[in-house]
Amino acid sequence: MPPSILPPLLLNLRVALFPGNVRGPRAPEAPSSDEQLQIRKRCAEAILSLAPPLISRVYFNVDSDKEGQDDMIGQVEEILDVFGDSYLNKHLVYNVLE
Repeated sequence: MPPSILPPLLLNLRVALFPGNVRGPRAPEAPSSDEQLQIRKRCAEAILSLAPPLISRVYFNVDSDKEGQDDMIGQVEEILDVFGDSYLNKHLVYNVLE
C-alpha cells in the first residue's frame, strides 16, 4: 500500500466516525445494581422462552410449578454470571476478533 493513500484514508475514517466533525452522544449512565439484577432476570426469562417448557424442565431438572420456574431462572442467571467477568469478556472479544 503506497503511503500517499494514508491521509485520504484517515480523513474518510474520521468523517465516517464523526459526521459533521462532532462527537457522538454521551454514553448512557451505568445501571444501578437493582437495575442490573432486573436486566439479568429479564435476559434469563427471554432465554428460557426460546425453548419449549418440557425441554427446559427436563434440562434443568425442575418441576412444572412456579418454584420450578424460579429455579430455572436462577440457574440461567448463574450461567449469565460468567459473562459478568470483565477478564473473561476481554478474552472472548479477543478470540472473536481473532
